[in-house]
Amino acid sequence: MRMLLCRCGCGETAHVKGVVTDAAMNTVTIAADGDDTLTFSMVEADRSGLRGLLIGDSLEVGYTGKYSSGMDAASVATVSKAAENSLMRMYREGIRTESADGNVVIVLFGPDSLEAELHDPRTCSVEVLQRRNLPSGGHVWNVEDDDTGNLRQTDGLWTISRRGRLIWSQPVSDADPTAGEWVETVFSGEVPAADGDGETTECTVRVLSRAHSGDGRFMLRVGAPNEVTGKNLILIGRRYTQRGAHGNPDAVVWQLVPDNADESLFFLFDDAAATLTLLTEGDESADVVLRH
Repeated sequence: MRMLLCRCGCGETAHVKGVVTDAAMNTVTIAADGDDTLTFSMVEADRSGLRGLLIGDSLEVGYTGKYSSGMDAASVATVSKAAENSLMRMYREGIRTESADGNVVIVLFGPDSLEAELHDPRTCSVEVLQRRNLPSGGHVWNVEDDDTGNLRQTDGLWTISRRGRLIWSQPVSDADPTAGEWVETVFSGEVPAADGDGETTECTVRVLSRAHSGDGRFMLRVGAPNEVTGKNLILIGRRYTQRGAHGNPDAVVWQLVPDNADESLFFLFDDAAATLTLLTEGDESADVVLRH
Protein backbone atom coordinates (compact mmCIF):
# COMPACT_ATOMS: atom_id res chain seq x y z
CA MET A 1 0.00 0.00 0.00
CA ARG A 2 3.05 2.28 0.25
CA MET A 3 2.81 3.00 -3.47
CA LEU A 4 -0.49 4.78 -2.84
CA LEU A 5 1.11 7.39 -0.59
CA CYS A 6 1.79 10.58 -2.50
CA ARG A 7 5.33 11.67 -1.59
CA CYS A 8 5.42 14.68 -3.88
CA GLY A 9 3.63 18.00 -3.75
CA CYS A 10 1.23 17.11 -6.56
CA GLY A 11 -2.36 18.26 -6.50
CA GLU A 12 -3.84 14.87 -7.36
CA THR A 13 -5.98 12.99 -4.85
CA ALA A 14 -4.41 9.77 -3.57
CA HIS A 15 -6.29 7.00 -1.75
CA VAL A 16 -5.15 4.61 0.93
CA LYS A 17 -6.98 1.76 2.67
CA GLY A 18 -6.38 0.62 6.23
CA VAL A 19 -7.85 -0.57 9.51
CA VAL A 20 -8.81 1.97 12.17
CA THR A 21 -6.50 1.81 15.21
CA ASP A 22 -7.57 5.08 16.86
CA ALA A 23 -10.44 7.48 16.32
CA ALA A 24 -11.71 10.72 17.80
CA MET A 25 -14.46 13.10 16.75
CA ASN A 26 -12.35 14.79 14.06
CA THR A 27 -9.24 12.60 13.62
CA VAL A 28 -8.61 9.01 12.60
CA THR A 29 -5.53 6.78 12.57
CA ILE A 30 -5.32 3.77 10.28
CA ALA A 31 -2.84 0.93 9.89
CA ALA A 32 -2.25 0.44 6.17
CA ASP A 33 -0.55 -2.43 4.39
CA GLY A 34 3.21 -2.23 4.65
CA ASP A 35 2.99 -1.22 8.33
CA ASP A 36 2.31 2.46 7.59
CA THR A 37 0.41 4.15 10.45
CA LEU A 38 -1.35 7.22 9.10
CA THR A 39 -3.26 9.95 10.95
CA PHE A 40 -5.71 12.31 9.24
CA SER A 41 -7.92 15.21 10.23
CA MET A 42 -11.54 14.70 9.15
CA VAL A 43 -12.74 18.26 9.79
CA GLU A 44 -13.03 19.13 6.08
CA ALA A 45 -13.47 15.56 4.77
CA ASP A 46 -16.40 14.29 2.74
CA ARG A 47 -17.92 11.71 5.09
CA SER A 48 -20.89 10.72 2.94
CA GLY A 49 -19.42 7.25 2.52
CA LEU A 50 -18.78 6.72 6.24
CA ARG A 51 -21.00 4.21 8.12
CA GLY A 52 -20.03 5.17 11.65
CA LEU A 53 -16.48 4.87 12.92
CA LEU A 54 -15.20 2.12 15.23
CA ILE A 55 -11.83 0.60 16.04
CA GLY A 56 -11.29 -2.29 13.64
CA ASP A 57 -13.32 -0.80 10.77
CA SER A 58 -11.69 -0.78 7.33
CA LEU A 59 -11.57 2.65 5.69
CA GLU A 60 -10.50 4.26 2.44
CA VAL A 61 -9.07 7.75 2.91
CA GLY A 62 -8.55 10.25 0.10
CA TYR A 63 -6.09 13.14 0.48
CA THR A 64 -4.35 15.70 -1.72
CA GLY A 65 -0.65 16.45 -1.82
CA LYS A 66 2.27 15.01 0.10
CA TYR A 67 1.26 13.00 3.17
CA SER A 68 2.08 14.42 6.59
CA SER A 69 0.76 13.26 9.94
CA GLY A 70 -2.49 14.96 10.87
CA MET A 71 -3.10 16.40 7.42
CA ASP A 72 -6.62 17.05 6.15
CA ALA A 73 -8.39 14.14 4.51
CA ALA A 74 -10.41 14.92 1.40
CA SER A 75 -12.73 11.98 1.93
CA VAL A 76 -13.26 9.13 4.39
CA ALA A 77 -15.36 6.11 3.41
CA THR A 78 -16.16 2.79 5.05
CA VAL A 79 -14.87 -0.28 3.23
CA SER A 80 -16.22 -2.72 5.81
CA LYS A 81 -17.24 -2.68 9.46
CA ALA A 82 -15.32 -4.46 12.22
CA ALA A 83 -18.16 -6.92 12.78
CA GLU A 84 -18.32 -7.63 9.05
CA ASN A 85 -14.56 -8.27 8.97
CA SER A 86 -14.90 -10.73 11.85
CA LEU A 87 -17.77 -12.61 10.18
CA MET A 88 -15.87 -12.79 6.89
CA ARG A 89 -12.84 -14.26 8.68
CA MET A 90 -15.06 -16.83 10.38
CA TYR A 91 -16.58 -17.77 7.03
CA ARG A 92 -13.32 -17.95 5.07
CA GLU A 93 -10.72 -19.06 7.60
CA GLY A 94 -12.64 -20.49 10.54
CA ILE A 95 -12.69 -24.10 11.65
CA ARG A 96 -16.29 -24.92 12.49
CA THR A 97 -17.03 -27.07 15.54
CA GLU A 98 -20.49 -28.20 16.63
CA SER A 99 -22.00 -29.55 19.85
CA ALA A 100 -24.61 -32.28 20.12
CA ASP A 101 -27.33 -29.68 20.85
CA GLY A 102 -26.50 -27.60 17.77
CA ASN A 103 -24.38 -24.85 19.31
CA VAL A 104 -21.45 -23.68 17.22
CA VAL A 105 -17.96 -22.44 18.06
CA ILE A 106 -15.67 -21.25 15.26
CA VAL A 107 -11.90 -21.48 15.74
CA LEU A 108 -9.58 -18.82 14.32
CA PHE A 109 -5.82 -19.07 14.75
CA GLY A 110 -3.56 -16.07 15.27
CA PRO A 111 -0.12 -15.50 13.71
CA ASP A 112 2.10 -18.60 13.96
CA SER A 113 -0.85 -20.38 15.63
CA LEU A 114 0.42 -19.27 19.06
CA GLU A 115 -3.14 -18.26 19.99
CA ALA A 116 -6.51 -19.71 19.11
CA GLU A 117 -9.72 -17.69 19.31
CA LEU A 118 -12.99 -19.48 20.05
CA HIS A 119 -15.81 -17.41 18.52
CA ASP A 120 -19.47 -17.84 19.36
CA PRO A 121 -21.21 -16.25 16.32
CA ARG A 122 -24.55 -15.96 18.14
CA THR A 123 -23.30 -14.03 21.20
CA CYS A 124 -20.19 -12.50 19.54
CA SER A 125 -18.16 -13.67 22.55
CA VAL A 126 -14.50 -14.65 22.09
CA GLU A 127 -12.31 -16.88 24.25
CA VAL A 128 -8.54 -16.74 23.62
CA LEU A 129 -6.39 -19.83 24.24
CA GLN A 130 -2.61 -20.18 24.33
CA ARG A 131 -0.65 -22.91 22.56
CA ARG A 132 1.20 -25.37 24.79
CA ASN A 133 3.50 -28.24 23.87
CA LEU A 134 2.49 -31.73 24.94
CA PRO A 135 5.11 -34.07 26.47
CA SER A 136 4.11 -36.70 23.92
CA GLY A 137 4.52 -34.24 21.04
CA GLY A 138 1.97 -32.07 19.31
CA HIS A 139 0.10 -29.12 20.76
CA VAL A 140 -2.94 -28.17 22.76
CA TRP A 141 -4.51 -24.72 23.16
CA ASN A 142 -5.86 -23.74 26.58
CA VAL A 143 -5.22 -21.52 29.61
CA GLU A 144 -4.41 -22.51 33.17
CA ASP A 145 -8.04 -22.75 34.19
CA ASP A 146 -10.13 -25.91 34.06
CA ASP A 147 -13.24 -23.91 33.10
CA THR A 148 -11.81 -22.73 29.77
CA GLY A 149 -11.81 -24.64 26.51
CA ASN A 150 -9.18 -27.20 25.64
CA LEU A 151 -8.57 -27.28 21.88
CA ARG A 152 -6.69 -30.03 20.10
CA GLN A 153 -6.67 -32.06 16.90
CA THR A 154 -7.32 -35.77 17.27
CA ASP A 155 -7.50 -38.23 14.38
CA GLY A 156 -7.70 -35.33 11.94
CA LEU A 157 -10.64 -33.61 13.68
CA TRP A 158 -10.51 -30.48 15.84
CA THR A 159 -12.24 -30.87 19.19
CA ILE A 160 -12.95 -28.62 22.18
CA SER A 161 -13.45 -30.04 25.66
CA ARG A 162 -13.98 -28.65 29.17
CA ARG A 163 -12.90 -30.50 32.30
CA GLY A 164 -12.21 -33.55 30.18
CA ARG A 165 -15.70 -33.61 28.63
CA LEU A 166 -15.94 -33.32 24.84
CA ILE A 167 -18.34 -30.51 23.89
CA TRP A 168 -17.60 -29.39 20.32
CA SER A 169 -16.11 -31.30 17.41
CA GLN A 170 -15.42 -30.55 13.77
CA PRO A 171 -17.89 -32.13 11.29
CA VAL A 172 -16.36 -35.18 9.64
CA SER A 173 -17.37 -33.93 6.19
CA ASP A 174 -15.33 -30.73 6.66
CA ALA A 175 -12.16 -32.70 7.35
CA ASP A 176 -12.66 -35.43 4.72
CA PRO A 177 -10.02 -34.96 1.97
CA THR A 178 -11.71 -37.59 -0.22
CA ALA A 179 -14.59 -35.13 -0.71
CA GLY A 180 -12.30 -32.94 -2.83
CA GLU A 181 -10.82 -29.48 -2.50
CA TRP A 182 -12.67 -26.52 -1.01
CA VAL A 183 -14.57 -24.60 -3.70
CA GLU A 184 -16.38 -21.27 -3.35
CA THR A 185 -19.56 -20.54 -5.32
CA VAL A 186 -21.03 -17.02 -5.38
CA PHE A 187 -24.56 -15.94 -6.35
CA SER A 188 -25.82 -12.35 -6.36
CA GLY A 189 -28.82 -10.29 -7.39
CA GLU A 190 -31.27 -7.62 -6.32
CA VAL A 191 -33.81 -8.03 -3.51
CA PRO A 192 -36.49 -5.64 -2.19
CA ALA A 193 -35.11 -3.19 0.38
CA ALA A 194 -36.23 -3.66 3.97
CA ASP A 195 -37.96 -0.28 4.17
CA GLY A 196 -40.52 -1.42 1.57
CA ASP A 197 -40.36 1.79 -0.47
CA GLY A 198 -40.00 -0.08 -3.75
CA GLU A 199 -36.22 0.24 -3.83
CA THR A 200 -33.91 -2.77 -4.18
CA THR A 201 -30.58 -3.64 -2.66
CA GLU A 202 -27.86 -6.16 -3.38
CA CYS A 203 -27.95 -9.72 -2.01
CA THR A 204 -24.94 -12.04 -2.21
CA VAL A 205 -24.72 -15.69 -1.15
CA ARG A 206 -21.29 -17.28 -0.87
CA VAL A 207 -20.90 -21.01 -0.26
CA LEU A 208 -17.68 -22.83 0.62
CA SER A 209 -17.88 -26.59 0.30
CA ARG A 210 -15.77 -29.53 -0.69
CA ALA A 211 -16.14 -30.34 -4.38
CA HIS A 212 -17.98 -33.62 -3.83
CA SER A 213 -20.02 -32.71 -0.75
CA GLY A 214 -23.55 -31.33 -0.45
CA ASP A 215 -22.69 -29.77 2.91
CA GLY A 216 -20.60 -26.67 3.47
CA ARG A 217 -20.71 -23.22 5.00
CA PHE A 218 -22.28 -20.02 3.72
CA MET A 219 -22.20 -16.27 4.10
CA LEU A 220 -25.25 -14.24 3.06
CA ARG A 221 -25.11 -10.47 2.81
CA VAL A 222 -27.99 -8.10 2.08
CA GLY A 223 -26.79 -4.59 1.32
CA ALA A 224 -24.06 -3.40 -1.03
CA PRO A 225 -20.53 -3.33 0.44
CA ASN A 226 -20.39 0.46 0.03
CA GLU A 227 -23.97 1.11 1.16
CA VAL A 228 -24.03 4.00 3.62
CA THR A 229 -27.63 3.97 4.78
CA GLY A 230 -29.34 1.37 6.88
CA LYS A 231 -27.65 -1.66 8.34
CA ASN A 232 -26.34 -4.51 6.27
CA LEU A 233 -27.61 -7.97 7.16
CA ILE A 234 -24.85 -10.59 7.30
CA LEU A 235 -25.52 -14.23 8.14
CA ILE A 236 -23.03 -17.09 8.36
CA GLY A 237 -23.76 -20.74 8.96
CA ARG A 238 -24.16 -24.20 7.51
CA ARG A 239 -25.38 -25.15 4.01
CA TYR A 240 -27.21 -28.47 3.55
CA THR A 241 -28.45 -29.96 0.28
CA GLN A 242 -31.92 -31.51 0.10
CA ARG A 243 -34.02 -33.13 -2.60
CA GLY A 244 -37.60 -32.31 -3.60
CA ALA A 245 -39.61 -29.10 -4.09
CA HIS A 246 -42.61 -27.93 -6.12
CA GLY A 247 -43.74 -31.55 -6.36
CA ASN A 248 -40.51 -32.41 -8.17
CA PRO A 249 -38.63 -35.12 -6.25
CA ASP A 250 -35.44 -34.36 -8.23
CA ALA A 251 -35.36 -30.64 -7.41
CA VAL A 252 -32.26 -29.54 -5.47
CA VAL A 253 -32.85 -27.28 -2.49
CA TRP A 254 -30.18 -25.55 -0.44
CA GLN A 255 -31.01 -25.07 3.24
CA LEU A 256 -29.02 -22.27 4.84
CA VAL A 257 -28.99 -22.63 8.63
CA PRO A 258 -27.58 -19.43 10.21
CA ASP A 259 -25.32 -19.50 13.26
CA ASN A 260 -26.23 -15.91 14.15
CA ALA A 261 -30.00 -15.96 13.54
CA ASP A 262 -32.97 -18.24 14.18
CA GLU A 263 -34.72 -18.84 10.85
CA SER A 264 -33.38 -21.06 8.07
CA LEU A 265 -33.52 -19.95 4.44
CA PHE A 266 -34.33 -22.24 1.53
CA PHE A 267 -33.22 -21.74 -2.07
CA LEU A 268 -34.06 -23.76 -5.17
CA PHE A 269 -30.76 -24.49 -6.92
CA ASP A 270 -30.83 -24.73 -10.72
CA ASP A 271 -27.46 -26.00 -11.91
CA ALA A 272 -28.28 -25.62 -15.61
CA ALA A 273 -29.41 -22.00 -15.25
CA ALA A 274 -26.83 -21.27 -12.51
CA THR A 275 -29.45 -19.64 -10.28
CA LEU A 276 -30.74 -19.67 -6.72
CA THR A 277 -34.43 -18.90 -6.20
CA LEU A 278 -35.64 -18.05 -2.71
CA LEU A 279 -38.43 -20.32 -1.48
CA THR A 280 -41.17 -19.26 0.92
CA GLU A 281 -43.30 -21.45 3.16
CA GLY A 282 -44.91 -24.24 1.18
CA ASP A 283 -41.96 -24.33 -1.24
CA GLU A 284 -43.42 -21.43 -3.20
CA SER A 285 -40.96 -19.36 -5.24
CA ALA A 286 -40.42 -15.82 -4.04
CA ASP A 287 -39.59 -13.07 -6.51
CA VAL A 288 -35.89 -13.28 -5.63
CA VAL A 289 -33.48 -14.90 -8.08
CA LEU A 290 -29.70 -14.81 -7.57
CA ARG A 291 -27.34 -15.62 -10.42
CA HIS A 292 -23.90 -17.20 -10.46
